[in-house]
Amino acid sequence: MPPGMSEFPKTLIAVATGVIIGLVVQSLNGMFMDWISRRRIIRSLAEEINSNAWGVRIYEVNDSVSPLELLKSERFEHYYAIKREVMFEVKGFEEIRNFYELVAEKKRKAKTGQYTAEDTAEVRRGLMDLDVLFKTNDLPKQLQKVLHKPRCSFDRLIRENPSHEN
Repeated sequence: MPPGMSEFPKTLIAVATGVIIGLVVQSLNGMFMDWISRRRIIRSLAEEINSNAWGVRIYEVNDSVSPLELLKSERFEHYYAIKREVMFEVKGFEEIRNFYELVAEKKRKAKTGQYTAEDTAEVRRGLMDLDVLFKTNDLPKQLQKVLHKPRCSFDRLIRENPSHEN
């Protein structure tokens, strides 16, 4: 501050600077927290989709296991209930939601005892749709990293089941 300046303008300048910095930091904090939430959601959904891919494979090998135990949607339902606005910002959200709606439909059929091999094939096709998104870079990079791990290779699932129709 220039010498000879009274205390009032000094205080006024300090308060205004503090308010401006506070507003900028607060808005950046909100954007940063949304970014962290999106990353957490993507990673969690990728792991659940991975689990569902292996669940389909297990059911194809051993159909005595209940599909209710193998098809998971708890993480999606949790984040969709509490972080819906963040989920809408996730690239490929519509396709991911469509897959989980298919899973919910198949779980309802399994509860009534009407689950068939055709239902497993439909879930597999839903997984393949997500795989197409993965290969065309239409899913977020973090989701691609998780889905690209060897334990979740959709190509491997296809190779192990030659009856899959393209």
